[in-house]
Amino acid sequence: MTESCSNFAPESGVVTATNAAGDQPVCVTLSPLASALYGQRSQCELDGLADIRIEDEIERRGTRGTMMLVGPPCPGGPCSVGVELGLDVDDVKFDTFFAEANFVQLSTVGQSAAGRSLSLNAAGEGTLPPGYIDASNHGMRLPEDDDEDPVTLAYTQRNTSTFPVTVDWSSNACSIDGSLSVASAGFEVSFVDIVTGTIMNQPPTANAGTDQLDVECNVAGGGARILLDGTNSSDPDGNGDLASIRWFGGSRSGPEVGYALKAVVSQTGLGTNGNWVLRVVDGGGQSDEDTVTARVVDSTAPTVLCNTPATITPPDAEHPAVFTATASDVCAGTLTPTLANPTCYYLNKAGKRVIRDECAVTIAGATVTISNSGGVGDFISWTASASDGNGNSDAETCTVRVVRRQ
Repeated sequence: MTESCSNFAPESGVVTATNAAGDQPVCVTLSPLASALYGQRSQCELDGLADIRIEDEIERRGTRGTMMLVGPPCPGGPCSVGVELGLDVDDVKFDTFFAEANFVQLSTVGQSAAGRSLSLNAAGEGTLPPGYIDASNHGMRLPEDDDEDPVTLAYTQRNTSTFPVTVDWSSNACSIDGSLSVASAGFEVSFVDIVTGTIMNQPPTANAGTDQLDVECNVAGGGARILLDGTNSSDPDGNGDLASIRWFGGSRSGPEVGYALKAVVSQTGLGTNGNWVLRVVDGGGQSDEDTVTARVVDSTAPTVLCNTPATITPPDAEHPAVFTATASDVCAGTLTPTLANPTCYYLNKAGKRVIRDECAVTIAGATVTISNSGGVGDFISWTASASDGNGNSDAETCTVRVVRRQ
C-alpha cells in the first residue's frame, strides 16, 4: 500500500508535512509504515514463507513486507534502532471452518511500542522480547445452515515469545525468525525457517568537513570568501543516490547558500564563529545534516609602498621632489601611511654614514617634499608605516640617492 504526496518532509516521514522555510518540497511515495516514523530509516524488504494453522489444518503461504530500521546504520558496532515491521501473508482458503483467511498487517512493532527499541550486537543480531509485536488475524467462518450469514472473525494479540532479528548493513541484508499466534479460535502463524530481506535503502551521511577556525580575511571590510566542502558525504547506496544537496547559513532554517557538495560563501565579522549546515537527501527521501563552523581572522600585515625612484637629481625650491606613499590591506582596504624620521646623509670612504644638515625635507600626511637634497651622492631616507587596526602593521624605509643631472 502506498500513498501519493504533494509535499513531503523527508526527515519526518510525514506526508503533507510542512517543510522548513525556504525548503523545496520533496515528494516521494512511501508506505504508511514509513510515513509513521521519524528520523533516519533503512528500509528492508522481506520475503519468505509462513505456515498458517487453523485448528488441525495447515497451509503454507508466502509472506512479504517491510521492516524499517529507525536510526543511523551501525555496521561493525553495537547500536539501538527503532523497528517498524509490517508483514502480509498471502490469502489462504480452508475447506472447513473458514472459507477464506486473510492475514493483513500481520505484525507491527515500532517506536509506538512503549518507546522501546531493538538492541543489535556487533554482528547485527538482536531479539525483540515478548509483547513487542501485534498479530492481527482475520477470517470468515462459514455457517452450517444456509440461512445463516457468515461470521467475520478478527483477533489481535501480541507475541508471547522472543522474535530474533538480524541486520547486515554492509551486505544490505536483513532477516526475521519466530512464531506468532493468536490463541482464539485456534489461529497460529509460524515462519518457516527465516524470512530474509534486502535493505533497499539506507540513509545518507552528511559530512560538512572539519571546522575552519583560521580562515584568513580576504574581503575588504572584514570578511572572507569561504569554501565549504562536503565531498566526504556518502550514501551506502552510492553517492549517485543523493537527490538533494543544500547548504544553509546559520542553521537549518537559515537561508540557502549552496546546492552542491562544494560551495563558496561569504562570511563577515572578524573573530566570531559562523555555522554552515549541510543537508543531503537521498532518492528514498532519507536525509542527514552536519554543521561546520568557520571563523575569519586577520593575521596579514598591510602592504606599504614608498613610490620613489632609486635616484633623483638635485631639486630646488621652485621644483622640489615630491613623493606620496600608499598602503593597502586585503582586509581593511586602502590605508594612509604615516611618514617619519627624514634623514639626509652621505657615506664616507669607510662606508660609514655621515649626517648632513643642509637638506630641506618636509612631511605632510603621506607626502614627503624635498626642496634641498644636499650634494650629489647624498642619500635621503624616511620611514613609511601603516597599521590595519587588527594588530598587524608594516613599515618600509624609503630611500633616494642624489645623482648629477645629465
